[in-house]
Amino acid sequence: MIETRVNGIYVWSQNVYLYGKYDAYLVDKMKFGGYPPEKIITDFNKRRKFIIPKFPAFMEAARENGEKQKIVLKPTTKDQLQMTLQMYLQGSVKYLHLCWDMKADDNIYQTHLFLLQENRKYALYYLNDQRMATSSLIGSLDEYLKPEGQSPILELCGVPMHLYSIHHDIIRIRFFLSLLLDSIENSEQILNKVGEFVDGTRVYKQFMTYDELYHKLMGIG
Repeated sequence: MIETRVNGIYVWSQNVYLYGKYDAYLVDKMKFGGYPPEKIITDFNKRRKFIIPKFPAFMEAARENGEKQKIVLKPTTKDQLQMTLQMYLQGSVKYLHLCWDMKADDNIYQTHLFLLQENRKYALYYLNDQRMATSSLIGSLDEYLKPEGQSPILELCGVPMHLYSIHHDIIRIRFFLSLLLDSIENSEQILNKVGEFVDGTRVYKQFMTYDELYHKLMGIG
């Protein structure tokens, strides 16, 4: 990787550069690859702002023992999204649903990010209504690589999932959440990373349907 200095800004090859803001630099470092999440997501970096080129149409959030609240995102409420994301990372939000309106061939459909938290355990799901496809972020690759049927099935916030989809810290979720938010209109480049995501409807010896998983996730809070 070659480093040069242009007008006071350090520039690297392969379009990885600072933009003058550390938040953008951090995401570019993630996209560049070769940096494991635990090397990037320090306590300091957890608190950085998320880069969100396309804001969701709305968000729904619930705190512990609190009712779910829906907020339509407009220029005047965008700061609330950053604040709520940080509250999730800090453990004070148990459920966060972000919903985007997407367009393909004159058809409108929705994509969703669900963030779950219960008793210091976490999970991330991505759903695409057009393809009726689900992805959950793998929390433990070692657990995922066990022979079929050896990873226990547990529930988090009432949603059945394999143990390998449960995270015991926030590092990987913070890392891949940044990448997804930055690339939400081209999410496949993140979701197709080998060993990072798995079909979220998959439960050993059976599958939930897309609608079953969707309604379980929507019913939290």
